[in-house]
Amino acid sequence: MVAVILSTGKGEKYRLATEKDIEVYKEAEKYLEEKRNRLMEEWGMDPIPDEDLEQNSLEQRRQIRYGIKKWGDLFNSRQKYDDRCKQKS
Repeated sequence: MVAVILSTGKGEKYRLATEKDIEVYKEAEKYLEEKRNRLMEEWGMDPIPDEDLEQNSLEQRRQIRYGIKKWGDLFNSRQKYDDRCKQKS
């Protein structure tokens, strides 16, 4: 993590990540892994999308060039935790 995006009523502002930001991010990674394992056991499938990105558009080919090969790679741990794991808390 390098920067934090702050949403304001007039757009977005950026600031450097602090030690606290990094600590919270690492905590989210830990919770994600615990919740992900629990949901995989309960659902019988990974709650984080693991399908390959199709290469039929320029944008998707760009993502693959940057090492983003699966849908789940498009999101960081905090986003994955918020989007998928909080649904079944």
